[in-house]
Amino acid sequence: VTSAFPGGGWARSSGTSMAAPHVAGLAALLRQALPLAPVEQLVGLIQATARPLAEDVPNNDTGWGLIDAYAAGLRVTAHGELAGRVLRPDGAGIAHAQLTATPHGVGPGPIATTADASGAFTVALRPGLYDVTGQAFGFAPAHIVGVHIAEGQRRPLTLTLTALPAGSVFGRVADHATAAPLSATVTVDAAPVQAQTDPITG
Repeated sequence: VTSAFPGGGWARSSGTSMAAPHVAGLAALLRQALPLAPVEQLVGLIQATARPLAEDVPNNDTGWGLIDAYAAGLRVTAHGELAGRVLRPDGAGIAHAQLTATPHGVGPGPIATTADASGAFTVALRPGLYDVTGQAFGFAPAHIVGVHIAEGQRRPLTLTLTALPAGSVFGRVADHATAAPLSATVTVDAAPVQAQTDPITG
């Protein structure tokens, strides 16, 4: 976590001492919007809008995830929703596709969200016009310009991505000195793919 540090400047560190001030700041923003809200409601808003950092939520390492002040604030102010799915050309969902909504005119910067394992997504947005981009590894991005978000309404949207040409890489992992096969995990830079070698053949 990057945060202000005693004595001036910034520092990066782990632990609740670094994370708690950010959460407290978000709680203060929500309290400003909802002065009479009970603590339990504020906690629920923060948890519901946090971005998970692990498969199991909550957990002992990352809790409910990364807090999202923008998403939490929208829950208590005027907003609409953009909801839909990111699909392959055959209609199957694309797991964990990335969505970016860029507002027209003056306003916050691009708002990003991630689809779930079925390709479905829901994101709260301020009313207005947005350019929406969907992208995923192995697919060409899709763009839709001028998506209108109205207050209190859910705007359905489907993005269909075209698969890019693909091939396969195969081979063997072995000890450099002895040529003995190794049990190893093979990863690809900038790609969410990996393979485990056969420990007998490499």
